[in-house]
Amino acid sequence: MKVEPSPARRLWRLARPHWRVAVLAMLAMVTGALLEPLIPWLLKQLVDGALVRRDPSLTWQLPVAFALTFIAKGAAEYAAGVASQWVAQRVMADLRQRVFEHQIGLPLKAIAAQPHGRMISLLLYDIGQLGQMLSSAWIIVIRDTLIVAGLLVYLIWTAWELTLLVAVAAPVVGLLIRVAGRHLRDANHQLQTLNGRMTSALDAALQGIREVKTYGTQAFEAARFRDINEPIRRAAMRVARVQAANAPMVLVVAACAVSLVIFAATQLSARNALTPGDFIAYITALSLLFEPLRRLTTVNGAVQAGLAAAASVFGLLDQPVERLEAPATDAPAGTDAAQRPSSGLRALPRPEPPAGADGTAGRASAGTRTGAPDLVVALRTRPLRLSGVRLRYPTVHAGVPVMQAAA
Repeated sequence: MKVEPSPARRLWRLARPHWRVAVLAMLAMVTGALLEPLIPWLLKQLVDGALVRRDPSLTWQLPVAFALTFIAKGAAEYAAGVASQWVAQRVMADLRQRVFEHQIGLPLKAIAAQPHGRMISLLLYDIGQLGQMLSSAWIIVIRDTLIVAGLLVYLIWTAWELTLLVAVAAPVVGLLIRVAGRHLRDANHQLQTLNGRMTSALDAALQGIREVKTYGTQAFEAARFRDINEPIRRAAMRVARVQAANAPMVLVVAACAVSLVIFAATQLSARNALTPGDFIAYITALSLLFEPLRRLTTVNGAVQAGLAAAASVFGLLDQPVERLEAPATDAPAGTDAAQRPSSGLRALPRPEPPAGADGTAGRASAGTRTGAPDLVVALRTRPLRLSGVRLRYPTVHAGVPVMQAAA
């Protein structure tokens, strides 16, 4: 049995043709992540060099270094954002086109088995969620993960003993993110199904609006819509509750770890194990960790919604489509073009009018016109095969279309 790759891997296959722009975005993200630990290091030089040792050369070097750091960081974030958006929008456009072409190519039985509203919702709502993950979520995941890794390296380099206290909170944070991700994925699957039902109900009500007004069934349609609208509200609130609880719980765990670090840092500083600059730089690096950690926890909802949407989209694309097959001609390979079955336009001889009373053929005399055309055009084509049935386009003879059955 063939095992289909995961939705994330299939999305990567769609983005692979645009790898050059993706590499540019990755390089910009790496540059921004490398510049992040430079900020606490500059603060260390400011405290230990300019304030404690009073080094006069640092009075102009540090301001220039701070300015150049933030300029380079801003340029890297701009390049990463624009390049990532370009790849995401290109993948979304390609995927929308593939889904639409696949939908109209499905067999009629498969189309009738699915509510039309769900198919419309798949193209609009599901791909919209997938686009949100591609356009912003993956940028946050990659960029902020690199930033967290860079800051952790700096923390270990500054005081590895204190960093061990931070590492204690990592398993707890990972567990919270995993549990929240499972709940968010289930809730988003439910939201996708309910949005499809809502689209179907709305389409049916608008298509039959004349019947609704004629028979006075407005109350019935409103009640049916309410039965779908209320579960959507409950499912959306379930997502909101999980997302709202996820970030504060992670930050509380991280804050407890940071409190222990600050206590231990003050003890080391009292024993002159840490300089004032090291202490300020360490606390600054810890504070810079909070924002990327918060984004990584809140983006989990968008990632899970996007993965759920990707599973639905690729589930549709995995369904077999109905293909038009043109059978090969029966003429041998060496047959001359004039002897092969013709295709396209063919001139037929004008039909003879009925004989007159004198037994002569009733041709029109010179200067007169008859109702029959002087040239009859027949449309012929090779037979096509649709679901095993061979078809031909109709032949027009003497202005009357005649459907020809395939042999």
